[in-house]
Amino acid sequence: MRKNYTIAQRIKSLKGEHISWNTEDNDKTIRLNSRNYDGTSGDIIGFQSKPRANASGTQTVYGAQLSPGANDGIGLATIVGLQTDVYLKGSSGNLSGDVRAFQGQVTDQNLGGRTVSGVVSILDAWHQLHSGHTLSGGVFVINARAAGGGAGWTGFLRAAASGAGGLVVSADGMTANPEGDTEAGYLQVRVGSTDYQIPIYAA
Repeated sequence: MRKNYTIAQRIKSLKGEHISWNTEDNDKTIRLNSRNYDGTSGDIIGFQSKPRANASGTQTVYGAQLSPGANDGIGLATIVGLQTDVYLKGSSGNLSGDVRAFQGQVTDQNLGGRTVSGVVSILDAWHQLHSGHTLSGGVFVINARAAGGGAGWTGFLRAAASGAGGLVVSADGMTANPEGDTEAGYLQVRVGSTDYQIPIYAA
């Protein structure tokens, strides 16, 4: 062991114990692969978590759990559950592909046969905030902030093609006619401080 270094291939907890890593100072973090990579091909991955269930039962498998919060009586500015900050440094170097701040995937081995009784989704939004809170800005599934850096948003959402993600481009192809049929409900959208309603129709 060199000074300030511990060389290890694998770290395993004692039987019946968790592994607990804590920094001594409040302004220090646990850093994983925060370094420069010199490779020019293949994938560069900061860290992986791939737990696999190996026995049938009623268990739930989590790839990771993040629960930042504030203790009772503690006020602060903002709590962010997860920040993924894709950083383009400098002004040169082109990307032949995409820039994706978050990529959610549900996949398999191209084999069928399972039954999923619940919902398969990319985003599962849920909250349990007590009605006694004062939520001045409202509670929303998506909060699209004003673009920074001088480049404005192109749009709110993109579908690769008609039908992708359930977004269909079809002239007069809806089951209902918005000009004459009664809407079945609406989506509530707030732009700035004004609430708007987007009508929806039963298919």
